[in-house]
Amino acid sequence: ISQHHKLMVRHSYTSLKAEKVGASSSRSLSFQNNSQYFPSITNSSSLELKSNFNNFSNSLIVGFTSVRDDRDPLGQNFPALRIYDGAGTLYAGSEPYSTANGLDQDVLTVNDNFTLYKGKHTLTFGVNIEFSHTYNLFMRKNFGEYRYGSIDDFLTVNGTGFADTTGVASAIQYERGYSLVDDITGDGSKAAAIFSMLQWGIYAQDEIQVNDNFKVTAGLRIDMPMFLTNPKEDAHFNTVTKGIIEAAGWDMLGAKAGKMPKSALMFSPRVGFNWDVTGDESFQVRGGLGIFTSRIPLVWPGGSYTNNGLAIGGVYTKSSWGSYIPFQKAWDQQYKNVDFGGTDAPYGGQVDLFSRNFKFLQVLDRKSVV
Repeated sequence: ISQHHKLMVRHSYTSLKAEKVGASSSRSLSFQNNSQYFPSITNSSSLELKSNFNNFSNSLIVGFTSVRDDRDPLGQNFPALRIYDGAGTLYAGSEPYSTANGLDQDVLTVNDNFTLYKGKHTLTFGVNIEFSHTYNLFMRKNFGEYRYGSIDDFLTVNGTGFADTTGVASAIQYERGYSLVDDITGDGSKAAAIFSMLQWGIYAQDEIQVNDNFKVTAGLRIDMPMFLTNPKEDAHFNTVTKGIIEAAGWDMLGAKAGKMPKSALMFSPRVGFNWDVTGDESFQVRGGLGIFTSRIPLVWPGGSYTNNGLAIGGVYTKSSWGSYIPFQKAWDQQYKNVDFGGTDAPYGGQVDLFSRNFKFLQVLDRKSVV
């Protein structure tokens, strides 16, 4: 732009496709459609402005990244099948954990570093802001999973369309997870973890050139992760279940359904040195000690938004319990709990919680290099 300013704009596009085929062995046979198809598309754009003057400089970077991961079964949609026969097992139908599985992430980052050159000191002051929005859908066995005691049982069911009412040739087990907030089977359901996060950090660093051969760097970074979205509140859990758990002697550490951890300041001090032993950079000794705050894998907080007793329901039944389980070949017309005499009311299921004072992982790291 001028002798003091330089602007760079960059964009990258990545398209990946992976197939994970189920393996067979001497005791199992996996058909090809019991495999995973995993396409992933990433778009990343950034704008960087560098400014240099006599005794100070500044670097501003603004970036935006979108990631679209869509894990699917390999082949046409179909219920998952597991058929036991003698010492072997046959796997067919859609891979059960890929039937409703998608991850969309949008991440906006702003980073600014101001550097001041003052004698032996190089002072850097910076700020880093990261905003992310996530849609993470995972409903296991969303197309239903049938288990049969033998190939003959499965062929009997499929040859006649239905087993007789005694359930002799019905599936011995049926399992399915499904949405409690809409009637969508497969991708696109709102029974997903949908939430936004903000993590900001400020930092200061001094790089001191003690003499021609020895340099010391010391700094402090402060981060604060913030959850901008709260999960839906399961009032029944907070008023009834929570009391039962605490009455049994368990400390809930302030955890409540519908509440994420409180925002907390994370302090990360660091110090390091570089010693040029011979003065000609042929033999150098480097070392450092510091505390580093990690990002959190989004699948962890995501559980509180989708595994809350309100978004995903499930059915699990066995023929030995008296359930008659005829095979339903339509992947989008599978059973719900109510079809076996239960209830689809959102008062059950897995509930993931965080203690109110939960903090992100911090690691004390030390390194030395010769």
